[in-house]
Amino acid sequence: LFLEQLSDDEAAELDAFVARVWTLAERWPPEEGSPRFARLLEALERVADAQPEHPGLSFARCALLRRHGLREEALELALAQDRRAPCFEACVALAAAHRAVGEPNLALHAYRRALIYRPDDVPVRRDIGDLLAEDLGEIDAAIATYEEALELDPDDAWCLPSALFLRARHLDDADARARLGTYALAHPENDRARRIAADELAFEVDLPPREEAILGFAHLGGL
Repeated sequence: LFLEQLSDDEAAELDAFVARVWTLAERWPPEEGSPRFARLLEALERVADAQPEHPGLSFARCALLRRHGLREEALELALAQDRRAPCFEACVALAAAHRAVGEPNLALHAYRRALIYRPDDVPVRRDIGDLLAEDLGEIDAAIATYEEALELDPDDAWCLPSALFLRARHLDDADARARLGTYALAHPENDRARRIAADELAFEVDLPPREEAILGFAHLGGL
């Protein structure tokens, strides 16, 4: 019925369809053999088969498969989509699929291919930074990637605390450690900053009053 009702602005309607499917997927926790998952995946498959040129549909299918633990199936689909219609979304889906099955070097290659399509993309640089730091242990390269992203978006809420954390933890950079604590205190809504600041600075940013947290931070040598 959805396919029959597509208007002349079908691209926007397909984008909205993908967004709606993903909203439902986020709302329902992954469950093996879930009938909800099966219905969502079937809906995506039917629309994607009818609209093979729309990159977001295949991207969403891959993400949904990974979310439900079907990593090999997601990789197979991502590889097929990349062969059929290589594009930014196909590269990102392929990168995520490779990473999910424990192939970080292939994931890195796919992410870097994605940047050929969108050289100024910040989220891909976030993912590359995470991959370099967490999967490959290439800390210097991870810091450089996060900071490259920050040149494009100085306030990026993921890359900024991530770069500061790596500098503090692995380079023993006292200035970065102080800046990380100050940033986490100033942005209690930032889960990423709060978590890694708590890990590096040994206090829970969101538990004590601001003044006590600052005093605790100073006691640790951060100020």
